[in-house]
Amino acid sequence: MEAAAQAPSAYTPNVEGTLRSVLVAVVLVIAASAHAQTTTSDCHTDPMAPLTVSPSSGAHNTPPNAPVVVQYAAGYFDPMTGPGDPPSSLFRLVSCGNNCASICDVTAGDEVPGLVQTQGDDLIFVPDADFPPDTLYVGRATGVDGMLDFNFCTGSTPDTMAPSVVSISSVSSTHVSGLSCLDDGYRIGVNVPTATDDGPPGSIEYLLFETRGEGIDEPTLVDRFRPSSARVTLAFLLPTEAAQTPICLQVVTVDGLGHAAMPSDEHCFDPVGRTTFQGCAAGGRGGSAVAAALAIVVISLVRRRLS
Repeated sequence: MEAAAQAPSAYTPNVEGTLRSVLVAVVLVIAASAHAQTTTSDCHTDPMAPLTVSPSSGAHNTPPNAPVVVQYAAGYFDPMTGPGDPPSSLFRLVSCGNNCASICDVTAGDEVPGLVQTQGDDLIFVPDADFPPDTLYVGRATGVDGMLDFNFCTGSTPDTMAPSVVSISSVSSTHVSGLSCLDDGYRIGVNVPTATDDGPPGSIEYLLFETRGEGIDEPTLVDRFRPSSARVTLAFLLPTEAAQTPICLQVVTVDGLGHAAMPSDEHCFDPVGRTTFQGCAAGGRGGSAVAAALAIVVISLVRRRLS
């Protein structure tokens, strides 16, 4: 097997003259239909509403250069099947002054000007200027089935580092059948340790790729998770026909600024538990392949403004 190439640990913007380019967090652009396949064993479908936000609500010392990223239900922004609301109508952020202990409502305060765009299932807000330090912000994201209120307070230190690399600590495979979304197959569960980062709490997203397996010609995103607790568990359903050969998995961590990190090796195992499987040597093609996939399909929203 070829040795895996080490992926860059961060994407660093260039600075030229009075214009600063900031690489903004947006995760992999995955079609809504592909994301919808990352269901758990109960075939749960998320409500058509905002689900998570980064920085997480209540976060303190949020980097002044952090965008606000809101994850919506799979397919919400699909132009063919989604509700079709203009993204700017779904988001509001106000500044409540330099008292982080104050009480403020999203209908009060001064609205923060900025750019609202979507990538995949994410809505991304980039302010026209970096957030000033020690300032309270209150926001609201809305959707067809509900809304998400949040607040955060800024610090003075920008986010410049990638999250720490995490390797898969354990996997499980459970046979399932008779599900509404899967007649027969396996629920694959993956546990990884919590990554660390210099960004705000809740900013790290874990992207789980299947790098090798039946029908896998290129790294395929099978689950994504932005945890609100220390426990990080990812899961996806694997049809029986896709479990005929061993599979390999790899986890990429991405923070709110688009800094990404990944281990150089894959975690390979047999979902059926065949005793003849000897495993894959560390450093297979998964590292270089996922790195290439990131380089190709990670979409960066670059903000340029006068310094």
